[in-house]
Amino acid sequence: MKKCPYCGKKNPDSALICTYCGSALPQVSGTTPEAGNPDRPLIKVTNSRLSLIFGNALLLFYAVVLFYTGSREGAFILVALSAFSTILSLLAKREFLFFQENFVVRRIGRLVRYSYSDVTRVYRLRRGFFISVNGKDMFVPRDPQFDNGRLSEWVEKKTSANKGQV
Repeated sequence: MKKCPYCGKKNPDSALICTYCGSALPQVSGTTPEAGNPDRPLIKVTNSRLSLIFGNALLLFYAVVLFYTGSREGAFILVALSAFSTILSLLAKREFLFFQENFVVRRIGRLVRYSYSDVTRVYRLRRGFFISVNGKDMFVPRDPQFDNGRLSEWVEKKTSANKGQV
């Protein structure tokens, strides 16, 4: 069993990243690292919590205004909407960890590993991009600069290179 250096939880020896916190785990002795460190993600992309905080602050502001103008029912409805949107956004939070050979999606503590050869399509938007894997579209909220270009372009290159090897 490997012990995570960040959270201290135990993980199986075959795990590359911690199943609890998503941090890279140390390699078991006897394995040789490939070029660079394959256990460390090359880049990590997560949702921003700023929009969640701003949106809920705005709903709560409207609730206070409604409460003091006499519409107490409307204020309670907005407070309930704010709580509901907070819960939904926390459930929808995703984290993408891009490695040299594959990528991992972490959502609500569950990790799913995908190979670049499973990617059927990558399409860019103004903000972020979609990765289509076996008919399932996943939105990556940002498209940062990476490897002399954008991350989405790098994923497209990895996808076409892996499909050429198969």
